[in-house]
Amino acid sequence: MIPYQHVLSHNGRIKETVPSGLVALFVGATSGIGQAALQILGAQLPNASVYIVGRSEAMFESDVDGLRVRNPEAKVVLIEAQISLLREVDRVCEQILASEEKLDLLYMSPGYLGFGGPHYTEEGLDLCFVLSVYARARFVQRLLPLMAAAEHPRVLSVLAGGQERALWTADNDLDLRQDGGRHYTVLRAVSQVTTLHTLNLAHLASQNPHIAFIHVYPGLVDTGMHFVLLKSLGPGGGLLAHAIDAVRKRFMAIPVERSGQWQAFHALSSRFPSREMIITGQYDANDCAQCHVLHSGLYLVGAKGESCTNAAVLQSDVVRAWQRRSWQFVEDTFQRALQKRS
Repeated sequence: MIPYQHVLSHNGRIKETVPSGLVALFVGATSGIGQAALQILGAQLPNASVYIVGRSEAMFESDVDGLRVRNPEAKVVLIEAQISLLREVDRVCEQILASEEKLDLLYMSPGYLGFGGPHYTEEGLDLCFVLSVYARARFVQRLLPLMAAAEHPRVLSVLAGGQERALWTADNDLDLRQDGGRHYTVLRAVSQVTTLHTLNLAHLASQNPHIAFIHVYPGLVDTGMHFVLLKSLGPGGGLLAHAIDAVRKRFMAIPVERSGQWQAFHALSSRFPSREMIITGQYDANDCAQCHVLHSGLYLVGAKGESCTNAAVLQSDVVRAWQRRSWQFVEDTFQRALQKRS
């Protein structure tokens, strides 16, 4: 566990300690944890190019203007896109590829959760799966050339690292869509996307040793996501959400600003070297997080900066056998969904 004061001290020195000219892309940072992290990083990264992907330029315009005032040396670009559609993910990536020569940080924290699923997009993908698994994997895949050109690139994905459970593999129904989604439940979907995402990151880390990959579980954060989930039940769910809100805030939830500080720390801390840096000794052995597998370059990180392996699940013979197959499944999903382009 990392002391929170250490996190604040680290983040308070960003302007003095971080190299000038970093290029960062923030996906899912127009609200909640991502927005809190963006406000810390975007305001301090020296001479940075900061790209922010959001659904509505008009709704986030004031935040972008605020970042430009606080960090006038930075280039801040808002890209309006609906990333629940993979063709929109590709459009964003093509814009970044055309504009930049490198990418130092890819931050991702989009998400959706609702009862009564699956909820399919026009590309035929469930919203929970596309925002937690497919869109994130697509961003990494498309932007690999830019990250390969960066000195110490990093992928930071905020979802549920370390909370993986056994994959649902019955009938090879990894996306829980067979027979009208008869295997789909909210809890099963959450478990499935968490494990699939970690397996995807493990595969990407094995193929790209130059890049550090971090999968974070932020804990129960006061983002209002419970309202979205419970309101999906109807009017009664909305009443229930309001009823539990006071108790949740008082006894359970981590303030979103505090979680934002943690994610800013994860984005820049030297505790998370890439596999290449580990192998070549370019790290401090006395201040280094534990990889999910020895020297893998993938880190599963909890709400207070603690790293874990979740070996009981991720090192089981069944899950390890599915790592390569799960990535092939994701690539097949890309092909199927993108064939639906109009």
